[in-house]
Amino acid sequence: MTGRPFHMFQQPWPEGGYRFLQLGFVVDDLLGAAADWARVFGGGPFHVMPRRESSCTFRGAPSAIDIQVAVAQDGPVQIGLIQQHCDRPSEYRDLFPAGRG
Repeated sequence: MTGRPFHMFQQPWPEGGYRFLQLGFVVDDLLGAAADWARVFGGGPFHVMPRRESSCTFRGAPSAIDIQVAVAQDGPVQIGLIQQHCDRPSEYRDLFPAGRG
């Protein structure tokens, strides 16, 4: 791609009752996905949060999850990238098994 990068959300604020304010994506490589997003869509910078393990309840049972999140604001929409670093069951693994996000 040459010239100015394509900015995904440069159009005016959308009208009506259905507006996307946040989009989240489960990824296998957080830093790679953030770099690809910035290169392809011209969005960013991404703020990469520290990796964190937290206790949680999943499907009624106590558990824990080890994740890392990166967020960027692109116009009115916040982009969230989520990488799970453990193999424990979670809502993220339900969506995408390891290696398929």
